[in-house]
Amino acid sequence: EAVENVTALEQRITEFALLPFDLERDLPVRAALIGFETNIHVFVLSIHHLVADAWSIEIVLRDLSAAYSEHFFGDNVAPQFAEFANAVSPQALEVDGCYWRSRLIDAPHVLDLCPARARPAIRAFTGATVSGRMSSHTEDRLKDFCRLKRRTPASVLLACYAILVHRYTAATTFIIGTPMAGRMAAGAEQVVGLFANVVPILMNVSSMTHIDQLIDQAWEALLEGMDHQMYPFSAIVQSLGLERDLSREPLVQNIFNYVSVHSNSLSIPGAEVRPFRTDIFNAKYDFALEFIEDEDGIE
Repeated sequence: EAVENVTALEQRITEFALLPFDLERDLPVRAALIGFETNIHVFVLSIHHLVADAWSIEIVLRDLSAAYSEHFFGDNVAPQFAEFANAVSPQALEVDGCYWRSRLIDAPHVLDLCPARARPAIRAFTGATVSGRMSSHTEDRLKDFCRLKRRTPASVLLACYAILVHRYTAATTFIIGTPMAGRMAAGAEQVVGLFANVVPILMNVSSMTHIDQLIDQAWEALLEGMDHQMYPFSAIVQSLGLERDLSREPLVQNIFNYVSVHSNSLSIPGAEVRPFRTDIFNAKYDFALEFIEDEDGIE
């Protein structure tokens, strides 16, 4: 198929991306090639989250490049997601479950970011994306500060985000969700699948909290979250006995994420390949703050 202008192209991509999957009849992945101007095509790949996470995308692009270059051989069988389904022992999961229950049982399970606005009884999942790139000067200062404090950019920026949450909501104890890879087993980093898990980070902030204390708190919470990241988020919700509410996500209503990505790994001989950026206007959470670090800096 072909489109005539950028507006029509973006509309077609959005329609394709938001097309529901009928998992009883459809494969959990679909692709489209959209023609645009002379010798320009946009390849759109839509994958259901049940079978792939963000980490998986680079693996998929690498395999597509190999297949297109005829470097992918049918007898080269890659490890499958099912091989890692029981990678964590029941004993280890029980330890993780006890940790999360003890840490979150008395924590507030709802964070209302906009208390002055009426909340619909049922979420519409509508949203928008606002993006920008951190200046090189600010990025350099951030990384200098991290080296001075011997802390990661993720922990420093999480502490800053916690301050904003406290300022806008007046909450002193709240939960911020952060996605973690969940690829602890050897070899899992090369497998396409849904390994990612949302980890609830409990933060305590007051007007008397010093920024160094808050950074240390964020650092320690992230480290502990990594140690217990294999316990499924759905199991945490179930173990806490939370009542489901159609107007919001259970336990975690806001997300913080800091991720480092590589350059586009799709390579096709004889063709120039670059990503086409477009926004999909839907949202699972009330608010998500994501920092993406690539070779050009931090977005």
